[in-house]
This record gives sequence, structure tokens and C-alpha cells, in this order.
Amino acid sequence: MQWGDWVLNPQNLTLTYINEEYEIDLEEIHSSAAILDWIFQIVGKNYGVKAAYDLLRAFEDILKPQQNYCSFGKERGIGNKKLVRNLIKEYVKIYEKQKNNLQDTEELRPEYQHSDFGKLERGKYASRLSEETNIVVLEPDVAKVFHNQEAVNEALRSLLKIDELISNQKKHFGR
Repeated sequence: MQWGDWVLNPQNLTLTYINEEYEIDLEEIHSSAAILDWIFQIVGKNYGVKAAYDLLRAFEDILKPQQNYCSFGKERGIGNKKLVRNLIKEYVKIYEKQKNNLQDTEELRPEYQHSDFGKLERGKYASRLSEETNIVVLEPDVAKVFHNQEAVNEALRSLLKIDELISNQKKHFGR
């Protein structure tokens, strides 16, 4: 259960940024303001746009902010730690189920034999492909939102603009 360098620890209900050993106690997030505060704290630490984006993805997957905290621009707040625990348990259950389904599909179908494929060499062309292209493979959840390269590029450019604005504000205000 990892988003970039953010790792969920379901036992102690925290998200940890492994590069800096920075920890977020998910049980203490009771409002959309708390979510926003964490996002800006991470941006302020200069971990980079990717760290902030990965944190957003983690919050979306685990806490489902628009559903549970602030739908239609109205603060709902989650209220108590028990609800946060339940959200995390639900996410872990879904994650484990998906993980088990993936493991089930890694077996060859009965109609295929290993001998049909000859000698397989894992990653045989990987280095050549990475040197000659700038292809990025999107994970399925991201591909649902970004259907083509224009959508991906537009989103990334928006993140770059946000990063530039934040950097300019820090310079302007002397942070």
C-alpha cells in the first residue's frame, strides 16, 4: 500500500514519507481543512510536486475526501477516529482483494504450455526501450481519468504551474 514514497501503515493508521521518515497520523484528520493543511505542509517542506501529488492520491484512495469530508463545497468533517479507522480497514480490504486477484491471474491458462514460448528472458529489451523512448505506463486508476497524452500533459503542466507559483510566493514572502 504505497503511493510513490508514501506508505500506509494500517496497524498504526499512519502515512509515512519514507525519504524523510515523515509521518501523518490519519486518525487526526477530521476535516477537509486538516487534509489541506497536510498538503501545504508537505509542499512547504520542498519534498517536491511528486510527493504532494502522491499524498493527494493516498488521501483520495484511503479517505475519499469528496465523499467523506467536503462534498459540493460543504464541510462535512468525519467527526471521530472510529470512522477514519473504518475507512482505512475498508481500503486495506479492497487492496488485499485486488492483490489476491492479481496473483490468481499470473498463472498460465490451461490451453498454454511453457514450452510454447521458448526461452523467455525477462526485461530483454527494457534498457533499449528506456533509452529510445519517453513512454510512461499509467496505472489503471490514473488511466481511467487521463484518457490520452493531452490530458496527462495538461495535468502535469498544471502541477508545474502550481509548483512555480508556490516557489514564487516563497521568494516574495521570504520563506
